[in-house]
Amino acid sequence: DFTYLDRFQTLFGQTHLQVRTGAVFGETPIMNRFEGMGNAKRGDQIFKHFGVSGLNNFETMVPGEFYSDRYFSFNISHKIAGFKFLKQEVFPEFIYRGLIGDMKNPGDHHNITFQTAEKYYQEAGIEFNQLIYGIFGIGTYYRFGTYAHESFDQNFFLKLTLKFTFF
Repeated sequence: DFTYLDRFQTLFGQTHLQVRTGAVFGETPIMNRFEGMGNAKRGDQIFKHFGVSGLNNFETMVPGEFYSDRYFSFNISHKIAGFKFLKQEVFPEFIYRGLIGDMKNPGDHHNITFQTAEKYYQEAGIEFNQLIYGIFGIGTYYRFGTYAHESFDQNFFLKLTLKFTFF
């Protein structure tokens, strides 16, 4: 398992890049494989999709939806210049995440329903962080591409964001 994190300061704002990759060799149970880190809830209405966003999660993926024994994922976010909202400075952050992976022997994991992200999984979003008390914000995320669902409301998610500033 390998993770690379970097931050770039540019004229247009700050960009964060996270790249994760890894491989599992041999016969290990599903719980020791890479899980896509899904953080979504399903429901019949958009507000039933509401939850708290995670740091390394895919916000439009249900937990346990994708497993792999070899994977590559990345998260790129770009924070642009802020604006004032209710006496608080807000920094919009654009987010794009991707995942691809496979599993050598998925049939070895009996009675467990899951997919492998053999085709490219992707989502994008925008977060308005630190809107309330400098901590709470809101994010919207959309799942698109190969693994997108047929209806808009099954691909669209709202999340509460928490960002702390210590210094």
